[in-house]
Amino acid sequence: MSSTLVLPHERKIRRLDVLFATLSDEPHELYDAEPPVSEAFDLGDGLWLGPLPAAIVDAVWEECVLPGRRFLGSTPFAHAFYRDPSERFPTQWDGDMNIEVAVALSRLVRGTGIDYEFAAQVRLDENDKVVEVIPAHMFPGVLEVFGIDGQARRWLSVADGALLRDLISAYNGLGDGFPTTSRLSHAMWYFTQSPYIQDPNIRMTFLVALLEGLFSTETLRANAQFRERLIAVSREVRGPTLDRRFADEVYKLRSTPAHGGRLVLHMPRYDNRETFEKDINDKLIVLEEIARLILRRALFDRDFRETLQDPVRVAARWPVATQACPICQSTTYPDAVPVRCPHCQREWTNDGDQAVM
Repeated sequence: MSSTLVLPHERKIRRLDVLFATLSDEPHELYDAEPPVSEAFDLGDGLWLGPLPAAIVDAVWEECVLPGRRFLGSTPFAHAFYRDPSERFPTQWDGDMNIEVAVALSRLVRGTGIDYEFAAQVRLDENDKVVEVIPAHMFPGVLEVFGIDGQARRWLSVADGALLRDLISAYNGLGDGFPTTSRLSHAMWYFTQSPYIQDPNIRMTFLVALLEGLFSTETLRANAQFRERLIAVSREVRGPTLDRRFADEVYKLRSTPAHGGRLVLHMPRYDNRETFEKDINDKLIVLEEIARLILRRALFDRDFRETLQDPVRVAARWPVATQACPICQSTTYPDAVPVRCPHCQREWTNDGDQAVM
Protein backbone atom coordinates (compact mmCIF):
# COMPACT_ATOMS: atom_id res chain seq x y z
CA MET A 1 0.00 0.00 0.00
CA SER A 2 1.34 3.44 -0.90
CA SER A 3 2.47 5.69 1.91
CA THR A 4 1.13 8.75 0.05
CA LEU A 5 -2.09 9.83 1.70
CA VAL A 6 -4.76 11.49 -0.40
CA LEU A 7 -8.22 11.88 1.03
CA PRO A 8 -11.19 11.12 -1.22
CA HIS A 9 -11.65 14.83 -1.93
CA GLU A 10 -8.11 14.80 -3.40
CA ARG A 11 -6.65 17.35 -0.96
CA LYS A 12 -3.34 16.42 0.64
CA ILE A 13 -2.91 17.21 4.33
CA ARG A 14 0.00 17.75 6.68
CA ARG A 15 -1.69 16.72 9.91
CA LEU A 16 -4.24 14.04 10.58
CA ASP A 17 -6.21 13.23 13.72
CA VAL A 18 -6.79 9.46 13.82
CA LEU A 19 -8.45 6.86 16.01
CA PHE A 20 -7.99 3.20 15.12
CA ALA A 21 -10.40 0.46 16.17
CA THR A 22 -8.87 -2.96 16.72
CA LEU A 23 -10.39 -6.15 15.34
CA SER A 24 -11.95 -8.40 17.93
CA ASP A 25 -11.28 -12.12 17.90
CA GLU A 26 -14.46 -13.41 16.30
CA PRO A 27 -15.41 -16.17 13.82
CA HIS A 28 -14.27 -15.60 10.24
CA GLU A 29 -17.79 -16.14 8.95
CA LEU A 30 -18.86 -12.91 10.68
CA TYR A 31 -15.97 -11.06 9.08
CA ASP A 32 -16.77 -12.50 5.65
CA ALA A 33 -20.50 -11.79 5.89
CA GLU A 34 -20.21 -8.16 7.06
CA PRO A 35 -16.59 -6.98 6.79
CA PRO A 36 -15.36 -3.71 8.29
CA VAL A 37 -15.52 -0.59 6.17
CA SER A 38 -12.81 -1.08 3.56
CA GLU A 39 -13.01 2.20 1.63
CA ALA A 40 -13.15 5.82 2.74
CA PHE A 41 -16.65 6.55 4.04
CA ASP A 42 -17.74 10.15 4.51
CA LEU A 43 -19.44 10.67 7.89
CA GLY A 44 -19.93 14.37 7.24
CA ASP A 45 -18.38 17.55 8.62
CA GLY A 46 -14.87 16.52 7.53
CA LEU A 47 -14.91 13.19 9.37
CA TRP A 48 -14.09 9.93 7.59
CA LEU A 49 -14.27 6.25 8.43
CA GLY A 50 -12.14 3.64 6.70
CA PRO A 51 -8.62 2.23 6.24
CA LEU A 52 -5.40 4.24 6.23
CA PRO A 53 -1.97 3.59 4.64
CA ALA A 54 0.24 0.96 6.23
CA ALA A 55 2.89 3.52 7.18
CA ILE A 56 0.39 5.40 9.37
CA VAL A 57 -0.97 2.16 10.82
CA ASP A 58 2.51 0.94 11.84
CA ALA A 59 3.59 4.31 13.21
CA VAL A 60 0.47 4.74 15.36
CA TRP A 61 0.73 1.16 16.67
CA GLU A 62 4.38 1.60 17.65
CA GLU A 63 3.78 4.89 19.45
CA CYS A 64 0.45 4.19 21.16
CA VAL A 65 0.34 0.51 22.11
CA LEU A 66 0.11 -0.05 25.85
CA PRO A 67 3.27 -1.63 27.34
CA GLY A 68 1.51 -4.84 28.35
CA ARG A 69 0.39 -5.51 24.80
CA ARG A 70 3.64 -4.88 22.97
CA PHE A 71 4.82 -8.48 23.30
CA LEU A 72 1.72 -9.64 21.41
CA GLY A 73 2.97 -8.11 18.19
CA SER A 74 0.99 -5.98 15.77
CA THR A 75 -2.75 -5.80 16.39
CA PRO A 76 -4.98 -5.82 13.27
CA PHE A 77 -7.09 -2.69 12.95
CA ALA A 78 -10.68 -2.90 11.70
CA HIS A 79 -10.86 0.69 10.49
CA ALA A 80 -10.08 4.23 11.61
CA PHE A 81 -11.86 7.50 12.21
CA TYR A 82 -9.79 10.32 10.74
CA ARG A 83 -10.09 14.03 10.03
CA ASP A 84 -8.21 17.27 9.47
CA PRO A 85 -7.32 18.91 12.79
CA SER A 86 -9.76 21.46 14.17
CA GLU A 87 -9.16 24.95 12.80
CA ARG A 88 -9.55 26.40 16.30
CA PHE A 89 -7.20 23.84 17.92
CA PRO A 90 -4.87 22.66 15.15
CA THR A 91 -2.30 21.07 17.47
CA GLN A 92 -4.86 19.40 19.76
CA TRP A 93 -6.19 15.96 18.91
CA ASP A 94 -9.88 16.17 17.94
CA GLY A 95 -10.10 19.70 19.31
CA ASP A 96 -13.82 20.12 18.63
CA MET A 97 -14.65 16.51 19.61
CA ASN A 98 -16.02 15.30 16.26
CA ILE A 99 -14.30 11.93 16.64
CA GLU A 100 -15.38 11.56 20.27
CA VAL A 101 -19.02 12.23 19.32
CA ALA A 102 -18.77 9.68 16.49
CA VAL A 103 -17.37 7.05 18.87
CA ALA A 104 -20.17 7.67 21.38
CA LEU A 105 -22.83 7.48 18.67
CA SER A 106 -21.25 4.34 17.18
CA ARG A 107 -22.41 2.59 20.37
CA LEU A 108 -25.98 3.33 19.23
CA VAL A 109 -25.26 1.39 16.05
CA ARG A 110 -23.89 -1.70 17.76
CA GLY A 111 -21.64 -2.75 20.63
CA THR A 112 -18.35 -1.76 19.03
CA GLY A 113 -14.83 -2.45 20.28
CA ILE A 114 -13.74 1.14 19.68
CA ASP A 115 -11.66 2.71 22.45
CA TYR A 116 -8.96 5.37 22.71
CA GLU A 117 -5.75 3.36 22.99
CA PHE A 118 -4.80 4.17 19.39
CA ALA A 119 -5.78 7.85 19.25
CA ALA A 120 -3.14 10.23 17.91
CA GLN A 121 -2.31 13.20 15.74
CA VAL A 122 -0.09 12.18 12.84
CA ARG A 123 2.21 14.77 11.28
CA LEU A 124 3.39 14.36 7.70
CA ASP A 125 6.15 15.98 5.67
CA GLU A 126 5.80 17.54 2.24
CA ASN A 127 5.85 14.05 0.72
CA ASP A 128 3.11 12.81 3.07
CA LYS A 129 5.49 10.54 4.97
CA VAL A 130 5.01 10.13 8.69
CA VAL A 131 7.49 12.23 10.65
CA GLU A 132 5.82 12.25 14.07
CA VAL A 133 2.98 10.58 15.96
CA ILE A 134 1.65 12.40 19.01
CA PRO A 135 -0.57 10.18 21.20
CA ALA A 136 -3.79 11.79 22.37
CA HIS A 137 -3.03 10.86 26.01
CA MET A 138 -6.64 10.18 26.84
CA PHE A 139 -7.88 9.53 30.36
CA PRO A 140 -6.76 5.99 31.32
CA GLY A 141 -10.34 4.89 31.98
CA VAL A 142 -11.23 5.10 28.27
CA LEU A 143 -8.21 3.26 26.86
CA GLU A 144 -10.00 -0.08 26.71
CA VAL A 145 -13.61 -1.17 26.21
CA PHE A 146 -14.91 -4.52 27.39
CA GLY A 147 -17.26 -6.54 25.26
CA ILE A 148 -19.97 -8.66 26.81
CA ASP A 149 -19.40 -12.38 26.30
CA GLY A 150 -21.75 -13.51 23.55
CA GLN A 151 -21.86 -10.12 21.83
CA ALA A 152 -21.15 -10.62 18.13
CA ARG A 153 -19.33 -8.45 15.55
CA ARG A 154 -17.90 -5.42 17.25
CA TRP A 155 -16.73 -3.50 14.16
CA LEU A 156 -18.59 -1.18 11.77
CA SER A 157 -19.69 -2.39 8.33
CA VAL A 158 -20.67 -0.16 5.41
CA ALA A 159 -24.34 -0.38 6.46
CA ASP A 160 -23.33 0.58 10.00
CA GLY A 161 -21.40 3.55 8.61
CA ALA A 162 -24.53 4.81 6.87
CA LEU A 163 -26.55 4.59 10.09
CA LEU A 164 -23.76 6.30 12.04
CA ARG A 165 -23.71 9.15 9.52
CA ASP A 166 -27.46 9.64 10.04
CA LEU A 167 -27.06 9.56 13.82
CA ILE A 168 -24.29 12.17 13.69
CA SER A 169 -26.49 14.39 11.51
CA ALA A 170 -29.45 14.01 13.90
CA TYR A 171 -27.23 14.69 16.93
CA ASN A 172 -25.78 17.84 15.36
CA GLY A 173 -29.28 18.91 14.33
CA LEU A 174 -30.26 19.04 18.02
CA GLY A 175 -27.42 21.44 18.76
CA ASP A 176 -24.87 18.91 20.00
CA GLY A 177 -27.26 16.32 21.34
CA PHE A 178 -29.70 16.24 24.23
CA PRO A 179 -29.99 19.15 26.70
CA THR A 180 -27.25 18.81 29.31
CA THR A 181 -29.43 18.34 32.39
CA SER A 182 -32.15 16.26 30.71
CA ARG A 183 -33.16 12.67 31.40
CA LEU A 184 -31.90 11.66 27.96
CA SER A 185 -28.55 13.35 28.51
CA HIS A 186 -28.07 11.36 31.71
CA ALA A 187 -29.12 8.17 29.92
CA MET A 188 -26.63 8.84 27.12
CA TRP A 189 -23.86 9.33 29.67
CA TYR A 190 -24.61 6.01 31.36
CA PHE A 191 -24.76 4.25 27.98
CA THR A 192 -21.48 5.60 26.61
CA GLN A 193 -19.63 4.94 29.88
CA SER A 194 -20.84 1.38 30.46
CA PRO A 195 -18.57 -0.27 27.81
CA TYR A 196 -15.53 0.79 29.84
CA ILE A 197 -16.75 -1.23 32.84
CA GLN A 198 -15.58 -4.82 33.01
CA ASP A 199 -17.31 -5.80 36.26
CA PRO A 200 -20.85 -7.08 35.47
CA ASN A 201 -22.03 -6.00 38.92
CA ILE A 202 -21.39 -2.34 38.13
CA ARG A 203 -22.35 -2.60 34.48
CA MET A 204 -25.75 -4.00 35.44
CA THR A 205 -26.36 -1.07 37.80
CA PHE A 206 -25.42 1.38 35.04
CA LEU A 207 -27.82 -0.05 32.46
CA VAL A 208 -30.72 -0.42 34.87
CA ALA A 209 -30.10 3.09 36.23
CA LEU A 210 -30.15 4.40 32.65
CA LEU A 211 -33.53 2.79 31.94
CA GLU A 212 -35.04 3.55 35.33
CA GLY A 213 -34.09 7.20 34.92
CA LEU A 214 -36.16 7.33 31.73
CA PHE A 215 -39.11 5.33 33.07
CA SER A 216 -39.56 6.68 36.59
CA THR A 217 -42.39 9.17 37.16
CA GLU A 218 -42.95 8.88 40.93
CA THR A 219 -41.11 7.73 44.02
CA LEU A 220 -43.53 4.92 44.91
CA ARG A 221 -43.66 1.52 43.23
CA ALA A 222 -40.23 1.78 41.61
CA ASN A 223 -40.09 -1.90 40.66
CA ALA A 224 -43.52 -1.84 39.03
CA GLN A 225 -42.68 1.25 37.00
CA PHE A 226 -39.45 -0.28 35.79
CA ARG A 227 -41.00 -3.67 35.02
CA GLU A 228 -44.11 -2.50 33.17
CA ARG A 229 -42.41 0.25 31.18
CA LEU A 230 -39.37 -1.83 30.26
CA ILE A 231 -41.70 -4.39 28.66
CA ALA A 232 -43.87 -1.76 26.95
CA VAL A 233 -41.07 0.45 25.66
CA SER A 234 -39.02 -2.50 24.37
CA ARG A 235 -42.08 -3.56 22.41
CA GLU A 236 -42.55 -0.04 21.01
CA VAL A 237 -38.96 0.31 19.79
CA ARG A 238 -39.07 -3.25 18.35
CA GLY A 239 -36.62 -4.58 20.84
CA PRO A 240 -36.50 -8.00 22.50
CA THR A 241 -39.78 -9.47 23.73
CA LEU A 242 -39.67 -9.48 27.52
CA ASP A 243 -41.76 -10.91 30.32
CA ARG A 244 -42.35 -9.85 33.92
CA ARG A 245 -39.89 -12.38 35.29
CA PHE A 246 -37.00 -11.00 33.22
CA ALA A 247 -37.79 -7.41 34.22
CA ASP A 248 -38.05 -8.30 37.91
CA GLU A 249 -34.82 -10.29 37.83
CA VAL A 250 -32.71 -7.54 36.25
CA TYR A 251 -34.11 -4.99 38.69
CA LYS A 252 -33.15 -7.19 41.62
CA LEU A 253 -29.72 -7.81 40.05
CA ARG A 254 -29.24 -4.07 39.98
CA SER A 255 -30.38 -3.71 43.60
CA THR A 256 -27.88 -6.23 44.99
CA PRO A 257 -24.65 -4.38 44.02
CA ALA A 258 -26.32 -0.98 44.45
CA HIS A 259 -26.89 -1.86 48.11
CA GLY A 260 -23.41 -3.20 48.72
CA GLY A 261 -23.73 -6.86 47.68
CA ARG A 262 -21.98 -8.87 45.00
CA LEU A 263 -23.89 -10.70 42.30
CA VAL A 264 -21.54 -13.68 42.33
CA LEU A 265 -22.51 -14.36 45.94
CA HIS A 266 -26.22 -14.60 45.14
CA MET A 267 -26.52 -17.77 43.06
CA PRO A 268 -29.28 -19.87 44.68
CA ARG A 269 -30.83 -21.09 41.46
CA TYR A 270 -27.66 -21.71 39.44
CA ASP A 271 -25.67 -24.95 39.23
CA ASN A 272 -22.30 -23.22 39.00
CA ARG A 273 -20.59 -19.89 38.49
CA GLU A 274 -20.26 -20.36 34.71
CA THR A 275 -24.02 -20.79 34.32
CA PHE A 276 -24.59 -17.72 36.45
CA GLU A 277 -22.14 -15.57 34.50
CA LYS A 278 -23.66 -16.62 31.16
CA ASP A 279 -27.12 -15.65 32.40
CA ILE A 280 -25.83 -12.26 33.60
CA ASN A 281 -24.09 -11.63 30.26
CA ASP A 282 -27.23 -12.60 28.33
CA LYS A 283 -29.24 -10.13 30.40
CA LEU A 284 -26.64 -7.39 29.89
CA ILE A 285 -26.81 -7.88 26.11
CA VAL A 286 -30.61 -7.56 26.16
CA LEU A 287 -30.58 -4.44 28.36
CA GLU A 288 -27.88 -2.80 26.27
CA GLU A 289 -29.81 -3.46 23.07
CA ILE A 290 -33.01 -1.96 24.52
CA ALA A 291 -31.13 1.12 25.71
CA ARG A 292 -29.48 1.41 22.29
CA LEU A 293 -32.82 1.30 20.47
CA ILE A 294 -34.41 3.82 22.84
CA LEU A 295 -31.61 6.37 22.51
CA ARG A 296 -31.44 5.88 18.75
CA ARG A 297 -35.19 6.41 18.44
CA ALA A 298 -34.95 9.49 20.64
CA LEU A 299 -32.45 11.09 18.25
CA PHE A 300 -34.64 10.48 15.20
CA ASP A 301 -38.18 10.88 16.61
CA ARG A 302 -39.08 14.24 18.13
CA ASP A 303 -42.34 13.10 19.76
CA PHE A 304 -40.63 10.09 21.34
CA ARG A 305 -37.76 12.28 22.54
CA GLU A 306 -40.05 14.89 24.10
CA THR A 307 -42.14 12.19 25.78
CA LEU A 308 -39.10 10.69 27.52
CA GLN A 309 -38.09 14.12 28.78
CA ASP A 310 -41.45 14.67 30.50
CA PRO A 311 -42.53 12.38 33.40
CA VAL A 312 -46.18 13.32 32.90
CA ARG A 313 -46.09 12.21 29.26
CA VAL A 314 -44.19 9.05 30.19
CA ALA A 315 -46.92 8.13 32.69
CA ALA A 316 -49.64 8.76 30.11
CA ARG A 317 -47.96 6.91 27.24
CA TRP A 318 -46.89 3.86 29.27
CA PRO A 319 -49.31 3.64 32.23
CA VAL A 320 -48.58 1.33 35.13
CA ALA A 321 -51.56 -0.61 36.46
CA THR A 322 -52.36 -0.14 40.13
CA GLN A 323 -54.15 -2.41 42.57
CA ALA A 324 -57.05 -0.55 44.17
CA CYS A 325 -58.36 -1.08 47.68
CA PRO A 326 -61.00 -3.86 47.47
CA ILE A 327 -63.32 -1.86 49.76
CA CYS A 328 -63.14 1.79 48.58
CA GLN A 329 -61.24 1.31 45.27
CA SER A 330 -58.74 4.01 46.29
CA THR A 331 -55.29 3.91 44.66
CA THR A 332 -53.91 6.91 46.53
CA TYR A 333 -51.46 4.74 48.48
CA PRO A 334 -51.07 1.63 46.28
CA ASP A 335 -48.04 0.37 48.22
CA ALA A 336 -50.16 0.15 51.38
CA VAL A 337 -52.16 -2.78 49.95
CA PRO A 338 -50.38 -5.97 51.09
CA VAL A 339 -50.42 -9.42 49.58
CA ARG A 340 -49.97 -12.31 52.02
CA CYS A 341 -48.13 -15.41 50.83
CA PRO A 342 -50.25 -18.49 51.71
CA HIS A 343 -47.09 -20.58 52.19
CA CYS A 344 -44.76 -18.49 54.34
CA GLN A 345 -47.35 -15.97 55.60
CA ARG A 346 -45.08 -13.03 54.75
CA GLU A 347 -46.70 -9.87 53.43
CA TRP A 348 -45.58 -8.11 50.26
CA THR A 349 -46.42 -4.76 48.72
CA ASN A 350 -48.81 -5.14 45.85
CA ASP A 351 -46.16 -4.71 43.14
CA GLY A 352 -43.74 -7.18 44.72
CA ASP A 353 -41.09 -4.57 45.49
CA GLN A 354 -40.24 -5.42 49.07
CA ALA A 355 -41.25 -7.81 51.79
CA VAL A 356 -42.94 -6.31 54.82
CA MET A 357 -41.66 -8.21 57.85
